[in-house]
Amino acid sequence: MPGNERRSALALLKRRDLSIYLACQLFGYTCSWVQIVALGWVVLQTTDSPFAVGAVTAAATVPAIFISPVAGAFADRWGKKIMLVLVQVGLALTSIAFGLAVFYGFGLSYYLALAVAAGIVNAIDGPVRQSLMYDLGGKENVAESSALSALTFNSARAFSGPVAGYLLTAVGAASCFFLNAAAYLVVLAGLVAIREPAHAAPAKENSVFGDLLELFNDRRLKLLYVSLAIYSLSTLNHIQIFTVYVKLSLNADAKTLGDFVGWLGAGALASSIALIWMDRSDPRALRLSALALPCCFLALAGTENVLVAEATACVFGAAIVQYLVRMAALVQTFATPDTRGKVTGLFFMCLVGPTPLSLLLSGAIAQLTSVGAALVTGALLALIGYWALARALPAGPASEPQLGEVSDA
Repeated sequence: MPGNERRSALALLKRRDLSIYLACQLFGYTCSWVQIVALGWVVLQTTDSPFAVGAVTAAATVPAIFISPVAGAFADRWGKKIMLVLVQVGLALTSIAFGLAVFYGFGLSYYLALAVAAGIVNAIDGPVRQSLMYDLGGKENVAESSALSALTFNSARAFSGPVAGYLLTAVGAASCFFLNAAAYLVVLAGLVAIREPAHAAPAKENSVFGDLLELFNDRRLKLLYVSLAIYSLSTLNHIQIFTVYVKLSLNADAKTLGDFVGWLGAGALASSIALIWMDRSDPRALRLSALALPCCFLALAGTENVLVAEATACVFGAAIVQYLVRMAALVQTFATPDTRGKVTGLFFMCLVGPTPLSLLLSGAIAQLTSVGAALVTGALLALIGYWALARALPAGPASEPQLGEVSDA
């Protein structure tokens, strides 16, 4: 089966619209990661406060709790392409505003306000962008589309770390934000060039919120969403705590931060490539990757050696890709063409929604005690998420009931 999956995943690249979409996303993701790295570094340099770093990123993710599920539901009704076109314009404007704030040396309050504005737009962008990718790949190729999306995203992350480190040290932080603003023009061009697949509008007359509540009738789906939310609270929102870790625990500079993020991206990229060859329906691999995430946090908490930390970051990057791709593909087995956006919106809400609490919690613990204590706390919380995941997964090897074989209960 893995060989057949590999051929199926690669065959999807022959689809014109999907290949254009992924190519533009590759450039857009790279520049977005450059901005994420730069924002954490700028706030930390401006305030010298781990809590402030968490607060800014938390402000950018609060809107996802309220907006992402609704955005996904409306995308099912209105169409995803037109929504994404409008969203890219908003994201470009917020990146320009960030760049100007950095260039003119504005204070923390400006970054908080801009983070909220960007978060509102991103809360719409995330689920709609992902569900459009599934539509372009076809309902029968959800796992393959997830693998290609992960390969694109993590190729970008591998490139972004060194690029961010170079720009921060050689050109200045403002350039990272202006570069990201320009990248949205490329994404816009790609969206204009593709054709959105047509599908019937939802036949039900329920309200948007009624449609969302119906998705929680399945016990396994509820457990998967709970597990994802706990992992988001504990380990998935890693980039800002890693920024603080590099500066305060490793006592390193922006170049080392770029290298650290680069190794994280290299592990993620290698894992994304491996997914094309792997059996993506084996529940044991999802369990293993879920367990590896807290173990990496514990390993980082126990070392101040740069080489060991970078090696651990590489393993963490590989594990997070395995976890997210397999979890996304599993959750999508519960979706139909007219519920794709809603299922993805709730997935995005559980992935991003806990971020504010996660960042404030880790930032406060790092501020009051140590970065190591924040990492250990995240690891312990992740074990609760692992328990919920284990209850939702079928027991035994891949030869037994597969993740994709989910009833419509």
